Amino acid sequence: MKNDYQCLIELWKKEIVIRKLRNQLIEWKDSIGRRKLDCGRQQQEILDLENELKKIRISANDLENYFQKTEKTIVRLRDSISTNALGDYETILKQIEQMGATKDDKEMEYLELLETQDQKKQRQGTVKMQLEAQKRRLSVEATRWRTEGAEFKTQIVALKQEQTTVFPFMNSRVLATYQHLAKEHPQVLSKINKGICSSCGVNIPLLIQADVEDKELIRNCSTCRAFLISFYEDCS
Repeated sequence: MKNDYQCLIELWKKEIVIRKLRNQLIEWKDSIGRRKLDCGRQQQEILDLENELKKIRISANDLENYFQKTEKTIVRLRDSISTNALGDYETILKQIEQMGATKDDKEMEYLELLETQDQKKQRQGTVKMQLEAQKRRLSVEATRWRTEGAEFKTQIVALKQEQTTVFPFMNSRVLATYQHLAKEHPQVLSKINKGICSSCGVNIPLLIQADVEDKELIRNCSTCRAFLISFYEDCS
């Protein structure tokens, strides 16, 4: 017949597996959440880039219209010089010169717009590729979450059911303490390593160490409350 010490060892071994399975589920869920956020950010960046490209196209169209109008005006002024349609020759030449200088500045602005447009398009293409890659990885992880995740949940339920079969063999106080610690304690069972609790690092009195070595009396660490077990027990 099992004693409390043996029951604690059995419960804790199953609890370790349960925690590993739960941690894996949490890790997968967090990873899926991060990928969804990344996809959202990338989709937003693509939309922002598209809006910026629209503004660039509008500005480029305005400049192209400006060039056409300016060129027509310059041609008209030059024609007026040849036909003496306008009076002040010097003023007309100066006006043509000023319009030409402004047109040159606008052409530089236009070229910069085209360069910026190319950069935005390249960035948009890169982000779209990254988004597609993220979606593929997200699909793989979501599938794993549905398949392996379901299996893990089934295993957890089975392990918890197996734990309940141990309960009838345990002292009610020991069982209640175990169940309380298992909810929040990182190390419900702690090995005594060279006279020290491996969970919190405090020295364990020799008398308590002797009780633990006998595996008959159940002892808890006075500091962290973990159940103390023999150093030689493989429970990790």
